[in-house]
Amino acid sequence: MTGPFNIMPNVISSQLGKERIVLDLNHGLYYSLNSIGGEIWQLIQNGAATERSIINFLEEKNQVCRKRLVQDTIPLIKELKQSQLIK
Repeated sequence: MTGPFNIMPNVISSQLGKERIVLDLNHGLYYSLNSIGGEIWQLIQNGAATERSIINFLEEKNQVCRKRLVQDTIPLIKELKQSQLIK
């Protein structure tokens, strides 16, 4: 599951304050991502995002421990894939 990841064509998103709202048009489901989740979504939306590039970007930008980023990022990406929001 290293990527690059792409957003499914039936999914749209919008920024709402510090959250990113993601809507699956096929299933009528919506998801709310916190600010870091929103950054991950934006990186995927901008193209060619791999697990490594996402973690590297977030580590540099937010100065967060890499181990913590891996623990938080990998499960989110897995959940986005299982929910068929990304491929």
